[in-house]
Amino acid sequence: MFLLIPMSQSEKIWKFTEANKKEVAALTEKLSVPAALSEYILNREITIEEAENYLEPKLSNMGDPFELPDMEKAVARIKTAIEKGECILIHGDYDVDGISSTTLMMLVLKALGAARVEHFIPLRLDDGYGLSIETVDQCKEKCDPGLIITVDCGTGSVEAVKHAGSLGIDVIITDHHEASAGVAEALAVINPKVSEQSTALDMLAGVGVAFKLCHALVKTGKEQGDEKSQCMDLRDYLYLVAMGTVADMVPLKGENRLLAFQGLKRMNQHRDIGFNALCEVSGIKDKISSHHIGFALGPRINAAGRLENPAIALEMLLMDNYQEAWELAKHLDETNLARREVETAMVDDAIAQIKDCFDPAEDFAIVIAGEGWHPGVVGIVASRLVQRYYRPSIVIGIDKEGKCKGSCRSIDGLDLVASLQECAAHLTKYGGHKMAAGLELDKENLDSFKAEFNAIAKLKLSNKELKPSLKIDACIKLSEANEELIQWIAKCEPFGLGNPRPIWYAKNVRRIGKPRLLKDAHLKLKVTDDTAVLDAISFNWGNQREWPERPVDVAFQLSLNEFRGLTTLQMQVLDIREM
Repeated sequence: MFLLIPMSQSEKIWKFTEANKKEVAALTEKLSVPAALSEYILNREITIEEAENYLEPKLSNMGDPFELPDMEKAVARIKTAIEKGECILIHGDYDVDGISSTTLMMLVLKALGAARVEHFIPLRLDDGYGLSIETVDQCKEKCDPGLIITVDCGTGSVEAVKHAGSLGIDVIITDHHEASAGVAEALAVINPKVSEQSTALDMLAGVGVAFKLCHALVKTGKEQGDEKSQCMDLRDYLYLVAMGTVADMVPLKGENRLLAFQGLKRMNQHRDIGFNALCEVSGIKDKISSHHIGFALGPRINAAGRLENPAIALEMLLMDNYQEAWELAKHLDETNLARREVETAMVDDAIAQIKDCFDPAEDFAIVIAGEGWHPGVVGIVASRLVQRYYRPSIVIGIDKEGKCKGSCRSIDGLDLVASLQECAAHLTKYGGHKMAAGLELDKENLDSFKAEFNAIAKLKLSNKELKPSLKIDACIKLSEANEELIQWIAKCEPFGLGNPRPIWYAKNVRRIGKPRLLKDAHLKLKVTDDTAVLDAISFNWGNQREWPERPVDVAFQLSLNEFRGLTTLQMQVLDIREM
């Protein structure tokens, strides 16, 4: 049963950032952009001098890869491995970032002349996350590598790296995760998070760090006159960097945004065979955007790692036969459909479990567990709970042996890794980022962990208004919400964490006629502020909120709606409030 929210209550907290009017006018004149877009850019803490590069990030502004720790050691060791014909194994991870990183490293090393390049992607249920003693043994048995290069994992794999050394295997780590329990003593640890000095590269995704290693290899090869390096164009591989960067939800600022921007540009100029097959089964026919990565391509690649063997996605991206690649892509599509069914059932179970005990005034975190809940889907379910309740959420699956594997998602104000560290006595394993993390524990410790995590959340969040916020970029008239503005909005892609799609608000907006209910869920209507009439849609308001006859303030995003061959401007309503 849904609660009908009265119009005097906004669902979200509206936050306004007012840009300096003189700077808005100066930027508008300099770039000939709409004033509203100038406000949006300046609200991103981008200076007038930086604005042109923001709208067209250039690869010439990319940082030196040797700024990252241990890069010289890694380049020298890989060069030796290539010269000696050693087997190099890329040990990846089972998510989009890990698959993209593994594909990137394999393609680049082969292009640089490596004779034997193999891969290992752990199975989520059997192997768990990252480099471990068990996965090192599997790598040894598979191809007896002289060198293992990890991508998107490995920083905290202290014992696994020691074990590899005892087997005569050198390890180079490329990673971007925090070191929660010590740093492995590998031959090289290329991870901006373990550097003593913070740099602009701290926000890189795993694939971004892997790309830096590739850049360093090619740069060194060109300086030394290596023929294969001279022929290399790393722009050909940027589509992989964009895919992993956007899907891993790292902040799209600085070099992350540069790499994602250029990678999307490459995606739309040329598509490799496997990637093209994935686009086809995903129904993508037009220009690829960050939205397609987040909601179409990424979920299909992730589905393999959640429910089956993640190597299927890797093999598809490496394919040079279109029919074979298409069959693998179709399999990923079907696996993603199965994942959705599992997710829906788990979300329903979770909500039913929460329904009778959740008190928004007292509960500052949600920690729930279920027997048989699929560990490959707990992260998605945790995200759904954050969206619904706006509380840090941990969803845990319990297997037949009483082992618990969970995934955590957070909100502003609570650092997950720091909070889990305070609960470490109850956990056998944990790690991740401020906003997303994973953990493992024994069932007997579940209640004590739940109590302590909730106490930590209460301490850190009790003085905050726990409602999602809308960061408003500018107040505009509906006559300004036009085709020119939406064309400029497109130049601000890619959108994501750290570079969100602009949110506008308009005053004194009233509906024209009665809203129509679409698919028993969405309200479709026309609105006006007497400067223009605009189509509007309010997603998932059908059973939850009403649109009053009296004028209101509207927070919205501007988009294009395609229907029966016609494309029209549309206001996507995010919230409304009384004037």
